[in-house]
Amino acid sequence: MPYTSIKRVTNGAAVLDYVLKGEGHDGSGSRNRIVTPIYMNKDIGYRLQMNKYWKRARSNHKVQIISIIQSFSQKEFDRENYEDILKANEIGQTLVEEHYPGRQALICTQTDGEHGLVHNHILINDVSMIDSKACCRFQYHHTCVAPWTDEIA
Repeated sequence: MPYTSIKRVTNGAAVLDYVLKGEGHDGSGSRNRIVTPIYMNKDIGYRLQMNKYWKRARSNHKVQIISIIQSFSQKEFDRENYEDILKANEIGQTLVEEHYPGRQALICTQTDGEHGLVHNHILINDVSMIDSKACCRFQYHHTCVAPWTDEIA
């Protein structure tokens, strides 16, 4: 069973920079093995695309991104096997498509952590593209998100 954590983030730009930029924690040249955008264009800055919807939210709406980390054990996925990395990314995509419809997201699959585990950073725009509303409460509670991840995996 994957380890899953979830946080609500008020500074979306900072979390996007953290996940997308810089060297890998393991000294490798890149943090991300696969980056999959949902409802975004790879040729336009992700922050710019999400910011369009952040600006549409009500003035008291402070959360910009729901940040989910899915981490898989070495028994589940081998960091040296690209097919395993692809499968992990697909698990992240399925989570977003099934449980966060109408929301922009990035699924960033990495292997650069301290223990070299395959893991996803899933960054979901908390502002809906459809109605500019926030996620429902259950969409950012660990008691829902962790079982969804387990079921998909």
